[in-house]
Amino acid sequence: MRNPGGILDETFAVYGGQIWRYMGLVAVARAPLAVAAFVLGMLVKGTAGLIVDIVIGAFGAVAIYAACAWAVGQQYVSGKFDLWACYSKVWWRAVSLGGLGLAAAVSAVGTVWLVVAPPQETALMVLVLSWVMAAALCIVGVYLWPTAVQAVVVERRRTLGAVRRGFSLVAGSWWRLGTVAAMVGLVILGLTILITLPFVTLVLMVAGDQNLNVARLLYALSGEVMQVVVMPVLFIAGTLTYYDLRVRKEHYDIETLSREMGAAAA
Repeated sequence: MRNPGGILDETFAVYGGQIWRYMGLVAVARAPLAVAAFVLGMLVKGTAGLIVDIVIGAFGAVAIYAACAWAVGQQYVSGKFDLWACYSKVWWRAVSLGGLGLAAAVSAVGTVWLVVAPPQETALMVLVLSWVMAAALCIVGVYLWPTAVQAVVVERRRTLGAVRRGFSLVAGSWWRLGTVAAMVGLVILGLTILITLPFVTLVLMVAGDQNLNVARLLYALSGEVMQVVVMPVLFIAGTLTYYDLRVRKEHYDIETLSREMGAAAA
């Protein structure tokens, strides 16, 4: 069992031990997703284009999260993980993970719409309700973040079963989970600033009508580099939190993890 600081320390220990593998795990999925988002962005403009981008990002994030969750389990059991085996697991659990991806996409689109769509002249009650609903969606997302995907890939649960499993695991651990989420969020914010700052500097240097396409390319590249570096931190921390919750409630140990990983791989 670890406190929030211990989970963060272990996150960087796990990540640092296989850093290039984790970055590669994210990159092989982010590359086609980025191409798809770029092409669809050229074809679909305005609000519809934003929705398409959010949906692609949501499904992609769930798939990458599942691959990272399986990688962490493999690393604990054998000391390393196989990249293609991780995505093979995503493929075999595609339907259940797709349900979580759909829920994530609906929540993300709904949150953006609730925050952005209501015009200024809308009644105060509607505005307040919109913000409350958006906050509720964010809170539910935070507390399901470290449990539902893992329940699918490790415990072989279906979508609704994974969601119920997530709520049962986090029950009674809301403050600890919120602390972990806040700490990981601050770390990710710091990493994001550190990674994107050089690209922002370059964008400002080449900004202008003649170099607009170059500036856009640098901006897009900074986003992809940030995703490749930062995503493993979020997903490893979530997976370690899932294991910590099971240790606290179920006396979970490495032998049980080994049996589950073997059964889930079959």
